[in-house]
Amino acid sequence: MAMIHETQEKISVTPIKYEKKGIIEFLEFLKGDRIHVKFHLYIATEWE
Repeated sequence: MAMIHETQEKISVTPIKYEKKGIIEFLEFLKGDRIHVKFHLYIATEWE
């Protein structure tokens, strides 16, 4: 799962117990291009 990999890479911990809390979606304009951005939000309560 990407969330586990990103957490390990960015802050050097591995989420053990976590729950998906939501999704945030929006359009972003970058150098004249419209980009659809989607974030999946998780809360981790246990990690190692």
